[in-house]
Amino acid sequence: MVPRRRSPFARAPGSSLTALAAALSASLAVACAPEPPPPSLRAEGARLLDEQGREVTLHGINARVEGIFDVTFDDGRLPLQQIPPFTKDDLIFLRDELGINALRLPINWSGLEPDESGSIDAAYLARVDGVLDLCAELAVWCLVDLHQDAYSKEIGEDGAPLWAIQPPPPALLGGPLTNLEERRLSKPVLDAFYTFFSGGAGVQDAFLDLLARLTTHLQDKPYVMGLEVFNEPVGDDLPILGFSQRAIATIHDIDPTRVVVWEPNAIRNLQDTTRTDGGLKQNNDAYAPHLYPEVFSGRRDLWESRDPARLVLTCDNARVEADEHDAPLVVTEFGNAPQFDHGLDWIDRMQHEMDRVRASRFLWVYEEISQGEWGLFDAGRALREPLVDVIARPTAEAIAGTVLSTAVLDDDTLRVTFTGGGTHAVRLPTRGFPDGAAATCDAAAVDVTAVRDSLFAVVCGEDGDADEHTLIVSPR
Repeated sequence: MVPRRRSPFARAPGSSLTALAAALSASLAVACAPEPPPPSLRAEGARLLDEQGREVTLHGINARVEGIFDVTFDDGRLPLQQIPPFTKDDLIFLRDELGINALRLPINWSGLEPDESGSIDAAYLARVDGVLDLCAELAVWCLVDLHQDAYSKEIGEDGAPLWAIQPPPPALLGGPLTNLEERRLSKPVLDAFYTFFSGGAGVQDAFLDLLARLTTHLQDKPYVMGLEVFNEPVGDDLPILGFSQRAIATIHDIDPTRVVVWEPNAIRNLQDTTRTDGGLKQNNDAYAPHLYPEVFSGRRDLWESRDPARLVLTCDNARVEADEHDAPLVVTEFGNAPQFDHGLDWIDRMQHEMDRVRASRFLWVYEEISQGEWGLFDAGRALREPLVDVIARPTAEAIAGTVLSTAVLDDDTLRVTFTGGGTHAVRLPTRGFPDGAAATCDAAAVDVTAVRDSLFAVVCGEDGDADEHTLIVSPR
């Protein structure tokens, strides 16, 4: 073999010209590298997955926000209730001290489209965007929830604009709101629900058109984990399922990457079960029942009995229903009166039961003083320490594999079993983990590495591993 002759113009590898060429090449590679996709979630079967393909669990809370939860009027009627502001400090507190990794943000059709103009109110949308920007800045997932209670603020609490109430109501109601249950069962409210879910008067079509415009606006926004299409729908099961199917198709025609979150008939709140009719079996959607056993069902005594049977039943049924729909189980509301020991015990037990059935969940509610004071603060805005202690808990936020079981023990130890492996993300609240954490993978000690704020990384198993592993993370 004839040796290759070296060019007389070649320089030694360590020369400045070679170094310059290498640096230029590296710079060009970085400049030409594609931008990483914005943080997002997708649903595959019964699992929520992040952009890395890790299985995600949401430990979230609802927050009604001043200027977004639309319960005020511009015609002299008194507001229905006082809605608190929500700031960056609130979100930091929830994320770091409580380990909350998701926010459900109720928004209203009446705020988005107060008149039948076919365009979204820019000032209202800017306020919504302000909260979404906070979530993106602080890396907290946000579920945007098209919310209603008793159909509309004009005849109930919140929801549709006046022009979308068909038939038109005989009278408009104002505040303060003291008779919500009476309003829920009133003829104008029930008639409006019937019109909507039967497809009458073009109201449902108008709402789906709004969903399409909102979907376009939300497209590519980071940390928007999904769009929930209708809070607590009231009507017959089949029309509600049919509407949910239409809503999913409307959104996915514009953005097939968006997780569409939908709820069953609100009567499930009273019965702890509902029909599935074979399941919707859509793509990239999540099933979102509200779980209030012994609060709105069973004895309705806020769990004074301490009998777990109804709590176990509603969680088991929810798991079966989600599986029949072939969708992740995302409980978008659960809660009880935190002023009472039995209410706190209920919240604690429900979290364990939702862990058992592998459900993401959102507590109702962060702060409110007008409806039973269920929030994290009392009327004087003093923090309810016992409630915060119950809510603050570790979460297996993103597991590189398929989760088989999750449990949080009495000492705040997190135990996760899964198949697969790699680098996992765990959310560890400072309340409960003030001195950091220790971890084992299959009983062998592993490092817990801070990623940012209350988020930590732990390696357990290897990528592509099919074996079953157990990860345990405990307070130091």
